[in-house]
Order: sequence, then structure tokens, then C-alpha cells
Amino acid sequence: QAEDGIRNSSVTGVQTCALPILVNSFRASANRVVQDRPGAKFFGPQDVGINAYTYTPKYFVATITGAFSLGGATSADLNAYINTWTLNDDVSYVKGAHQYAFGTTYSQALVDNHFNVRSPGNYNFNGQITGVALADFLTGQMSSFRQGGPNPLIVYQKFLGFYGQDTWKLSQKLTLNYGLRWEPFFPQQIKNQNIYAFSVDAFNANKISSVYTNAPAGFTYPGDPGFNGNASILKQWKNFQPRIGLAWDPFGDGKTAVRAGAGIAYDFVGMQLHHNTVCFAPFCGDTTVNGPVPIDNPWRDYPLLSDGTRSPYPTCCPGKPPTGIYPIGSTYMPIPAEIKTPEVYNWNVGIQRQVNPNLIVTGSYLGNHAIHMWTLTELNPGQFLGTGACTLQTPGAAQPVTTFPNCSTTASLNYRRTLNLQNPARAQSISNLTAYDSGATQMYHGLLLTAQWRAAKNLNVNGNYTWSHCIGDTTVGNTVPNPNGNYYHLDNRYADRGACVGDRRHIFNLTVVGQTPKFRSEEHTSELQSHLNLVCRLL
Repeated sequence: QAEDGIRNSSVTGVQTCALPILVNSFRASANRVVQDRPGAKFFGPQDVGINAYTYTPKYFVATITGAFSLGGATSADLNAYINTWTLNDDVSYVKGAHQYAFGTTYSQALVDNHFNVRSPGNYNFNGQITGVALADFLTGQMSSFRQGGPNPLIVYQKFLGFYGQDTWKLSQKLTLNYGLRWEPFFPQQIKNQNIYAFSVDAFNANKISSVYTNAPAGFTYPGDPGFNGNASILKQWKNFQPRIGLAWDPFGDGKTAVRAGAGIAYDFVGMQLHHNTVCFAPFCGDTTVNGPVPIDNPWRDYPLLSDGTRSPYPTCCPGKPPTGIYPIGSTYMPIPAEIKTPEVYNWNVGIQRQVNPNLIVTGSYLGNHAIHMWTLTELNPGQFLGTGACTLQTPGAAQPVTTFPNCSTTASLNYRRTLNLQNPARAQSISNLTAYDSGATQMYHGLLLTAQWRAAKNLNVNGNYTWSHCIGDTTVGNTVPNPNGNYYHLDNRYADRGACVGDRRHIFNLTVVGQTPKFRSEEHTSELQSHLNLVCRLL
């Protein structure tokens, strides 16, 4: 509704409607994605004489470093669906030299996936035994064997945001825009409660879960005192995002514009984050056996289980308290409750000039600095104990104490990990304990040059060139994190700082858009030919 209603024109004496100055926009949307993808079928472990269980018959995954691979961990059977729905309400109010805007958004997403990343078993050969990976493969000696159950991920998350801003025309030449957004962080909730947390202090104090009573010390689960619902992460209410920008016409002729802006924004991690965190004991398990491992019987040297077998699969994990099973050498990826939300500081400044009626050029500097980016740190790393012989406590193995002729090899890795050296019996079910860490940072600087040229009546040419560099902690990427994917120098994450995963120093784009004429005569055919000739000369 117009604030002033219907006005009487003092000039013409007729009634005219005032322009609307209050506009409300409400939107609702929903989306559903369904994916059902059967994997390839060729042969499984038992088809070629391997004594190992598989959840995916007629499928095999092997990696021979520097040679070839069979199958793929992410190419086995999968089915998934994703539901999202969103409500938005935005209000714009114009009064005098101000245009105020405020609004809110609420969204909810549900992901229900069933993957088979580790369930076929991952057979790895890297040359550790003979010095050549292909020779290891031909002699049937693996550097490692890793297996888990199917990945069941049922997770939902809520998103909520409120904002307010003002676009203020200070003068004919200068416009200022400023605003504030509040977007609290609500952690992802695991509906089937396949989530856990870990504390080194609780491990040292030998605190045991009241939900899974046979879990290793230090672990807690939904239902334990202090656990945050069905999420291992706490809510964060102080995510305020201010921003400011200006536009200036220095000469007042409408041909030159100087623009600048800065702001703070928070980001959310992808909902596929928990694909690996949920698939550990006691839910579906993830167990690694370090080499040398015989390919024909990967579990041959694995400690005997309570049922008299050696393979934890398929009987790994009933999954209900207190009967969860924790195989020796299991891996975990806990997320600290106090982990920070990724935060990005952005700034930019640019100059745009209309050179003539047909040509506009722009030069801009873009920069940002990201903090609290999520990467991984290893809480239970293997300690280097020299290259000579050593004797280590090996609970759960064939002997409680084992002598290794070369101490610091993969054969002794799980027995010389930090927690295992502190308390071998208490830590025998823990190998990699790769926790999330929000201390990583990245920095980006870029120069963006653009040109828009109307080369002819029906022909536009647009080009842009970016010269930029992104530097950050090198373990920050865009893939699902995996155990043992931590930064290499545990006491100094910046030791391996370098170019970002997506760093591209030089980017050039050229776009030519032409409107074809109507073909009604030889005159128009000649006109088309002249356009094509012009395009060829430009290219």
C-alpha cells in the first residue's frame, strides 16, 4: 500500500496513484532428489579365492600404486534421497533517501543415504613389501587392508537467518549500503543416533559411556550426560554478519563509478560431512589391517574374536547398547563439541568507466580471509621409535608382548600410537583417532579486469581476466574427509601452507553474443555474412 494513498494533482486536477513504497515478498520452495545407482558387477573376493566377506557380491576394490586399480570405493551400489524446503519473507520500504530492507529465511534439509564405500573391502598395494607395487600385487602381499560396513547416513539440519539493511542515497553522487545479518548455527542431527564424541581427558580418566558400556574409555554417545542431543556439536548463537558498501560517481556525469565493500560471512559445512564419521564402531565399523597382509586371507593374522572367528564382518556391530562391538584397530573421526563455524572476511574495491556509448571497462580488486576452516588433526599418531629392534605390548595379538626387528614400520604402527603407549589395554580398539579441527585459514587476493563492447548493432563481446592467488593450509579441500587425512606436522599446521586446492592464477573468459537476422532476402544473407566475418576477425 502506498503510504500517502491517492493524491490529488494540483496541476491537472485529476487523481493519480502514488508509487508503492512498501513491498512484501513471500516465497516457499521445496526440492526432492532421488538417486538409486547400482554398481558395476564383475567378480567379488570369494570368486577369485579370497577368504573375506563382502557386502557387495560381484564387486572388488583394489589399488596398485603406479599401476592400475579395480573398482572404486565410491562406485559401488548406492541409494539416496535428499529433501529440502525453504520459506523466505522479505520487506522493502522506501522513505525519502532511504530504502530499508529486512527479512527472514528458514530452511530444513533431510539426507538419507546408503553407500558402500568400505563394505567391499579396500585392497591396497604400494610397494612396501618388495619395493614395487605391481610386484607386491603379483606376490599377493598387501600394504594394508581396510573394511567397514555399509554407510547409513540419516541426517537433518535447520537453517535460520534474519537480516536488516539500509540503502542510503547521501547525495546525487554517493550511495551508502549497510546491514547486519544474524544466522545462528544449528548442528546436523543424526536421526539414527550413529554419532559420538571423544575426549582425551576422559580417556586418561578412564571414563566409560553409560550407553555403550563396552566402548573404549573417552567416548560418549547420545543419551550420555552432556551429549548434545543427536549431534556432537554445540549450537552457536553469536554468528552476526555485518557488511557495508558504497557507490560513488566522482564526476557526476554517470560515466564513472567507484564501488567498495566489506563484510563478514559464516558458512555451513556440507551435509555429506558425516558420511565417514557415522561409519565407525559400534555402528558399521571401519577396521584397517596394516601390512604385510596376504591377499588370499586378509584376516589371517587378526586377533581372534569372542565368537572364535577373526573377521569382524559381517558380525561387526549389532549397534544397540550395550552389545556394540569394537574391533581391534578401529578408526574414528570425532568432532569436538566446541568446533567453530567457518568465517570469511570479504573486501573489494572497483572502478568502472564508460569509455564511449559502446564500451565499458572495469577493474576490481577482490580479497578475502577465511578462518575457522575445518581440517583434521590426529589425536593418536604413531610415534617414531627408531629403526632398530623394539619390544612393544600388543594386547589382543597372538602374544601380549611382541618384538619387532624394525620398530618403526606399519607392522607395529597400532602398538606405538600415543594412546597405546600410554595404556595398551585401554586403547587396543583405537588406531586412527582423526579429529576435526577448525584452526585452518586461507587468504585470497585477485585482480579482475572486464570489458563489455557492443561491436555492432546485433553483436556484443564480453571478456574478463582474473589474476589471483589463494594461499592456505594445504589439507583444506572440497572432498569428504577421511581418517588419517590430517595435516602432516601435528605441532605446526602452517608448516605445509601453500596454494589452495582450487588455486587458479590466471583465468580468461571471452563471450560473443550475436543476434541473427531474419532470412528473407539476399540482403539479409549478406548482412549475416558480414557479422560472421566480424566475429572471425575478433577471434
